[in-house]
Amino acid sequence: PRRGFETADGQFCYYDFVKPQSRILKGEPFIPASKSMAQRAILLAAMCEGQTKLYNFSICADTEAALTIAMQLGARISIEGNSITIEGHQNIPENGLKVKDNILFAGESGLLARLCIPLAGLSREPVTVTGEKTLLSRRISEHRGALKRIGLKIEYTDRDFLPVTVSGGLKGANLKLNGTHGSQMISGMMLALSQCAAESVLHIEHLTSAPYLDLTATVGSYFGLKDPSFPEDPQDDTRTYFIEGCQKFKPVRGMELEKDWSSAAFFLVAGAMMGNITISGLKAGSEQADSVIYDFLDQCHVDIVR
Repeated sequence: PRRGFETADGQFCYYDFVKPQSRILKGEPFIPASKSMAQRAILLAAMCEGQTKLYNFSICADTEAALTIAMQLGARISIEGNSITIEGHQNIPENGLKVKDNILFAGESGLLARLCIPLAGLSREPVTVTGEKTLLSRRISEHRGALKRIGLKIEYTDRDFLPVTVSGGLKGANLKLNGTHGSQMISGMMLALSQCAAESVLHIEHLTSAPYLDLTATVGSYFGLKDPSFPEDPQDDTRTYFIEGCQKFKPVRGMELEKDWSSAAFFLVAGAMMGNITISGLKAGSEQADSVIYDFLDQCHVDIVR
């Protein structure tokens, strides 16, 4: 079909769009588990007292790093096929968070590092959060004032870069946060503050990645945490979370990790352009941010049979 566009000087230019029939995709690609969900679940399982089993597990560098942190938290881990069993030995209300050698190693995962900084405040001893390779050259210093207000002392070895040593006693607080720097550190605070004696309120403005906070709340609910969400705020970029104190992480007998919408998005777009792609197991209504690709393709009049 002929298509066209109008140029700045009022001329109308035509171009021809021809679908490359010689390049047809068919089949059902393998979609791994969401590493965002897996990392959260592995950390929470390691902070429990008891055995958690996760299904549909996929190994990658970031989930390997999460398993390393689980072992540093004293968890026993066994993998069989695509299922993984994590046996946690933590009793945070009684003993605080116990960390082997007082070090949490996040590999190259910025998410893990930012989750671990607030969670390290649950220990009764100073804990160093570190990583390797590219992670050591990335600034990880957002919300430093908020971390101070919840009782933490944050000491960076080199300005705003890892390693960072966390000490002090975590306490509940009423915080106003700017969400323009992302949600990862805020997710860590949501999980950590649930273990404090006092309740907390997090009011976040200019939030750019709300689905990831929703994902943190959902995964946390599987491990016994109460839903922290207030009713929806009138502004899309504003969220308020009420976090009860004195909660306790509880192991999950069986939990299936969602397949990764980020990975699926590439194949969905490829199918829309030049093929007939079948993808199984994606959760409709997922909190994963990239699940919006489905609505986007639907609005573009792509034929999708669900």
